[in-house]
Amino acid sequence: MSNAVKYTESGGTVQIHAEILADKAQVSVIDSGVGIPQGQAEKLFERFNRGDDSYSRTQVGTGIGLSLTKHLIEINGGKIGVESAVGKGSRFWILIPLADATSAVVDEAVANIETEDETAKLLSGLNVLIVDDNMMTTQFLGTVIQRAGGTSHIAQSVAEARKILAEQSIDAALVDLAMPIESGLDLIKHVRQNLAEPQASMPLIVVSACVFDSDQEQALNHGASFFIAKPFRPREVVKTIRHFTTASALNSTGSFRLK
Repeated sequence: MSNAVKYTESGGTVQIHAEILADKAQVSVIDSGVGIPQGQAEKLFERFNRGDDSYSRTQVGTGIGLSLTKHLIEINGGKIGVESAVGKGSRFWILIPLADATSAVVDEAVANIETEDETAKLLSGLNVLIVDDNMMTTQFLGTVIQRAGGTSHIAQSVAEARKILAEQSIDAALVDLAMPIESGLDLIKHVRQNLAEPQASMPLIVVSACVFDSDQEQALNHGASFFIAKPFRPREVVKTIRHFTTASALNSTGSFRLK
């Protein structure tokens, strides 16, 4: 907010937006300020890096505020980003996990899972790894998998997921992107680059509230099979796992993404 005001000339506007995206909150600060040249936006999160236009050079600052903000958000399992254009302003946003839900809320959510005959046995015999740092999400997805006939394995960090992958035979994984310490992208790269077949090519389905096109492109470019945005329908998750595990068994290749 301080930067938005600082880098917006007199007569401009600064707006704050907040919304809940599944198990995370997104807060955006939008200004009509000087904007940031393409290619320089991500560098702003590096220490001692500041805007280099004539207006920015007149403002007082050390260049460490955004770096510290990024660090604090990421160690709490969140993510920060920016969208900007010169002369058209900027949008800085943060995505942070909500507090863990109480067991009562978890039970209520599980009770409301869609139960449909068409998905009842679609995942029979499959072991599905669920990787998400939010307890409610992992419990919910675990119940979805089990009701579809599969076996769920829960990991609330990338480190836990790696341990499970080393000890269990996993057929598919549901992976969140924004997690503390290591992100879902780190896990996707680990599976694709370090594991032996058949796990190295198993379906890796991102289930995330990081819903910008850039998030989806980055996930797919790192080797994700598909991207499901939160909030999601249980039936959608089950059918996606079924599609990709069947395709994998038939040695089918290729990725596509949800629009």
